[in-house]
Amino acid sequence: MRMIKINEIKWMAIDSEFAKIQGEIDIDNYLSPVNRAEELEKFKKRYLNGESYNPLFHYDSLPDIGEKQLDMLKIQLNPENPMENVYIEAIENRQEEAAAARTHYPDIITSFSKRTYGEPNTDLCNAAKHNLDRLSPDQRAYNGEVSGKIYNADELATICRNAMKSYGFHWNVKVVPEMGAKMAVDNLVREFWIRKDVKFHESLVKMMVVHEIGTHVLRSENGYAQPLKLFGRGLPAYQFTEEGLAEYAEERCGVLMDETVYRISGRVIGVHAALNGSFWDTFQAVKPYFDVDMAFDIAQRVKLGFTDTSAHGAYTKDYTYLAGLHRMRSFFDSAGKADIDALFAGKVSFEHLEMVRILQNQGFLCWPKVYPEWFTEI
Repeated sequence: MRMIKINEIKWMAIDSEFAKIQGEIDIDNYLSPVNRAEELEKFKKRYLNGESYNPLFHYDSLPDIGEKQLDMLKIQLNPENPMENVYIEAIENRQEEAAAARTHYPDIITSFSKRTYGEPNTDLCNAAKHNLDRLSPDQRAYNGEVSGKIYNADELATICRNAMKSYGFHWNVKVVPEMGAKMAVDNLVREFWIRKDVKFHESLVKMMVVHEIGTHVLRSENGYAQPLKLFGRGLPAYQFTEEGLAEYAEERCGVLMDETVYRISGRVIGVHAALNGSFWDTFQAVKPYFDVDMAFDIAQRVKLGFTDTSAHGAYTKDYTYLAGLHRMRSFFDSAGKADIDALFAGKVSFEHLEMVRILQNQGFLCWPKVYPEWFTEI
């Protein structure tokens, strides 16, 4: 295995400066609409009247993210050094995401997300369509509309706080009034958010804990134990690997249900439709498989950041759940202990695993502080 020239003092100074510039501004939050609920109601009224409608979403204004400081930091970095090149990638990724959140231009959002997450290929679209055709699960559990215990946002927050405590994590769990997703992890401030209107059926609670806390929070916690904060905040393009791992974790814990496979397959179809169509086109593409609320949710997620949702283009992240699951299955088919130690070293991507393994063997990066409940020693 090759060696990497370690410059601990310089790396920690770079990491500290990048974290200082980044602060607590999670740009994702500025791509999430603040009027989702009212647009959903407007959409449903139009839909029931037989009218097509492309929602007009509004967003909070992105504050200054220190782009000049990021440019100054970037010119100090050596792209030939693998660790320093990661910070170059992180700076470029942050600047592109900022442009998406500042302008809300469809082409900028699409370009950024395709470079960061990629896009579904024909094979994945075919696999997603096959899942939708062969499965017919009851999707009402995600809206709390079936018999059994239904948990509201405050009850879910209590469950999550207890799960955090059992892992030894000290994150703040908050119920928030509005955001695009039902739940979200903010790695920068170590908070877990639950949207106030969320209702979960009892069959989904274990899945939520495994996915959100046993994967997203866990990898962030392991990352913050590293000498560089970037491993807790997230290396560039870590999300593909992360979402695939979260779905794989559900599978290993026996809580990857047909409902989830069905839903993430619908998201693949949604991304594909949005790249070449409007919000309404996307909604129409997934509506044969979902109720109005879920079809709206899929379309809204893949038009994340768009003000004018009649425009073509997509925020492509949502295809990564199914694509990442497929790749993660292949990874664990052949992964050794060193590969898994690298995977759980923090919020890292497949592309950075070799670098992480080398730096762990050279003693710069530490081994994972905690492993998920389903992991057994290889």
